Amino acid sequence: MAEEATLSFKHPDGKLQTVQAHISHNDLILNKIFKVEGERTVVIDRNPKGGLGISVKGGAEHGIPVLISRVFMELTNDHTQTLQPGDAIIAVNGKRMDNLMHDEVVAELRNCGPCVQLTVRPFEEAHQVLQLAGSSKASEVIDGSDRLDANEDLSRIPLEFSRLEFYYPGTSRLMMNEMKILTSSEKLAGFIKFASRAELDTYANQLTTNIIKSNITTLRGSDVRNGTIHFAGWMEQLSSGGGNQLSWIPCFVVISDELVYVCSKPPKHQNDLSTCKNVHQLHECLIRDHNLHNELFDHRTFCCSLQCDSRTRYYLSLNTKDQLQSFTLKVRKLTTEAIFKFRKHSYDCKMEDEGGQLTLSVDAGFTMIRHQDKKMLWSFKFSQLAHSFDDGKNLIKLDFQQDDGKTVQKVFSCVQAYHLLYCIHSFLLAKLSIFGINNDEMTE
Repeated sequence: MAEEATLSFKHPDGKLQTVQAHISHNDLILNKIFKVEGERTVVIDRNPKGGLGISVKGGAEHGIPVLISRVFMELTNDHTQTLQPGDAIIAVNGKRMDNLMHDEVVAELRNCGPCVQLTVRPFEEAHQVLQLAGSSKASEVIDGSDRLDANEDLSRIPLEFSRLEFYYPGTSRLMMNEMKILTSSEKLAGFIKFASRAELDTYANQLTTNIIKSNITTLRGSDVRNGTIHFAGWMEQLSSGGGNQLSWIPCFVVISDELVYVCSKPPKHQNDLSTCKNVHQLHECLIRDHNLHNELFDHRTFCCSLQCDSRTRYYLSLNTKDQLQSFTLKVRKLTTEAIFKFRKHSYDCKMEDEGGQLTLSVDAGFTMIRHQDKKMLWSFKFSQLAHSFDDGKNLIKLDFQQDDGKTVQKVFSCVQAYHLLYCIHSFLLAKLSIFGINNDEMTE
């Protein structure tokens, strides 16, 4: 499905309308569509601001009549409710306009009185004309001013921090081939209905991609050098909400070069991330797709878990398979990049009664150093790791295969045991990426 499509849009008041929807970089633009043929008369009352609530494009100097390029629903008092983008203006109050220049038609529209009778007809090549890049005559708003206040354009839904919902709130009950659109202020913009789930998924993927790009641009701010944000988007999290009943709640996830933020609402600027309470080191997190039916909590099928330590685990739901795959691949890619950036990481450990430090290094693998005299107690490559075990608390056992083929086990404890285990996983993921190995099946 293309970024421009004919869809059914249900307004918050329940009114269902066929619209022409276009996904731009920052907005979802909805224009009314009516099935009309031939010339017809449309009567418009001039609005209190002095405009007609339309914009026009073209003219005789371009070899075409002047066309309606946009209709602003809130500002247009169209008695017949049939005016639509792509209509050619044939006459204004009975005066022929189809052979006049652009500025002549605009002047007539602005000075033709409080009630305007337009004779219009569909123009077959309107779509190509209205989408033509670099037109020598830009679309002109007929509202008595040079621009239209964006807040008054109800056909334009800003994508920044907007949210798409496929399920009834808090549940795993899927809506039938439709999605809900909420604005950044959590205001209901409406519902879009589709003929099939496949069409819904395709359009939602395109819309979600643009929403995430818009979010990232906003969070990065005006300084283009500030490129630390790589993902910023909505998903839903399984939560108890302080009680025993589990339900789905929205959460906003941001990923930077080295950190994962799980927020209850989107930050308006990157500096606002400092107030987020749930912040985790990317290389100390383990992400896992839930592809099998017995791994799913309920009927939501596109889920993953983000495990950060023994107590913090986010069970997340996304709207489509493509969105799930894109998110998990993004996390793994950024994790690998973080590992190659700092190249080594150390954890304080204890072996029997001795304190030590285990260092994970891209170049050297595992190295255990005794604190007291800085003596190296043992060292192994990542390729020598055969198995790992833990007791769910602090105890860790690592089995390594020696050069003679025998296996040796190293036992120690670590207060940050889960962080250490997930960091080992991240280093292994990074090492495997060197050989182009897809590591989707890696588990803790």
